[in-house]
Amino acid sequence: MERVKLIDSLDEEDKTALIRVIDSMLTKKKILNLVTKENIAESVA
Repeated sequence: MERVKLIDSLDEEDKTALIRVIDSMLTKKKILNLVTKENIAESVA
């Protein structure tokens, strides 16, 4: 909850930048998971 309050205290430009960083990290994680699963599937087949 403290983190949410901290984020709320940021100005709009900083909030937008932070959200972009978080989205980028999540996207990279999803891509890495997808590639890893595809590699495992290929090695099993």
